[in-house]
Amino acid sequence: MIPASQPATSQTGPGAGRPAKLYRRSEREVGVSVPARRYELAGQLLADAVEESDSTGEPVRAVLFRKAAELGERLGAEAAAGVVDLLERHGFEPRREGDTVVLGNRPFHLLARKHVETVCGMNLHLLRGALATSGDTGYEACLSPAPGRCRVVLEPAS
Repeated sequence: MIPASQPATSQTGPGAGRPAKLYRRSEREVGVSVPARRYELAGQLLADAVEESDSTGEPVRAVLFRKAAELGERLGAEAAAGVVDLLERHGFEPRREGDTVVLGNRPFHLLARKHVETVCGMNLHLLRGALATSGDTGYEACLSPAPGRCRVVLEPAS
């Protein structure tokens, strides 16, 4: 590499003599997504499910839904302000429509478009797990497909 204090070329004229801008690849991984997407979370859950299924023989989808519920339980136990606040912090963009809480953002959007049953089921079990440990007994997670939002909603508990 050329030191930044020396010209990168032997050019003359306007701009000659200015230090070259040198770039290098960062060791840190940086990603920006608007709206927030959480593909690393889905990827981790899916990879864990495949590996456990391979070693135990249990169906992958059953393992995935159990792992999602376990993660939801851990997140729900940390949700001091309730599940709606937890959803807000994790990019689900919850909003109220009457007594129902709908999720305006699908953090696993591209995956859910191609693998609806698997990804939406994972999401459903994640939220059921969070509700189980959050102390937020006013809701239950269920599927309610509609355009422009997540298929999983929080309905008032019966």
